[in-house]
Amino acid sequence: MSWLEEHFLRSRNADSARRALDAYRLGIKAGGALRGVQVMTAPDACPACRALAGAVYPIDEAPAVPVPECTHPAGCRCAYRPAMTYEEGE
Repeated sequence: MSWLEEHFLRSRNADSARRALDAYRLGIKAGGALRGVQVMTAPDACPACRALAGAVYPIDEAPAVPVPECTHPAGCRCAYRPAMTYEEGE
């Protein structure tokens, strides 16, 4: 099992999401290539989580993770992923 697969097998809490956003916010202030965040979902994510995936959100407008509407039996396993400026054309 890859580290990314293991990453998605864990449930998230609001504190870990807040710390991730704080770190990304610092990256933007430092003038890095970070343009926002995306919500990464597990392969078997619920519809509420899948609806948030793919879009790039400004740090201060990112949806809450864990997703309050998540219906997955194991709990929300969404995580933030940085969206970089050099990925814009992909």
